[in-house]
Amino acid sequence: SGADASIVADAEVNAEDDVLHLTTLPSFSHTLAPSDSERLIQMLTVPYIRIPLILAFLADESRLNALVDTTLQNVVDSCLFEPGVWQPRPPTEPPEMVPDLSRESLSTPCGLLVNELVNAPKDMLESLVKMLDVVFDLDTGSFYGPSTPVILYVMRMVTRVCQYAGFVVRNFYWREAEAAAATRATGVGYRSYVRGLCPPSHRSDIVIQVNSLKNRLEGKLLTK
Repeated sequence: SGADASIVADAEVNAEDDVLHLTTLPSFSHTLAPSDSERLIQMLTVPYIRIPLILAFLADESRLNALVDTTLQNVVDSCLFEPGVWQPRPPTEPPEMVPDLSRESLSTPCGLLVNELVNAPKDMLESLVKMLDVVFDLDTGSFYGPSTPVILYVMRMVTRVCQYAGFVVRNFYWREAEAAAATRATGVGYRSYVRGLCPPSHRSDIVIQVNSLKNRLEGKLLTK
């Protein structure tokens, strides 16, 4: 996995405390300070909550330019789009120990990104909005500008997340329509009763933030 803390640190890292004992830290082409690199690796040790942590971390103006480094881009893509440990069936009992060393309670039926969009989308999507605002301020108007790789990467990443969010929202609307029609026919794609795509309690957060992201992307593209 590109988001494995041990691979990123090039040393065995199983818990947050292990990061404190690292003798060398990746600099990602000298774009991150050692203290920032240390924080990033610590976030990678908690896969279940790493998505909002890492996006908020990189949404800072002082760090966003670090995404010019392709290795860091791969780390972020892996955090967002690798599904993580699959949950074959819902847990019947809470873990006996915290932290859960087996990690079974931290598995998901539809992947980490969908799990975040369904259960706690607001902070993650707000970080993406902030990232777009920051990278657009970096635009010099030239394709050959030093910030162009960062701008293009963030736009690609946001577009991919919007596709996931759109799938979740469409499934919410489809479920409502099915409930109103008193039918229980499942189909393909978002028209299916897949475990992990409900409840729709955070739908308004997703719709508001995704519309904000799309408006920023379309506004930027249509003005060029």
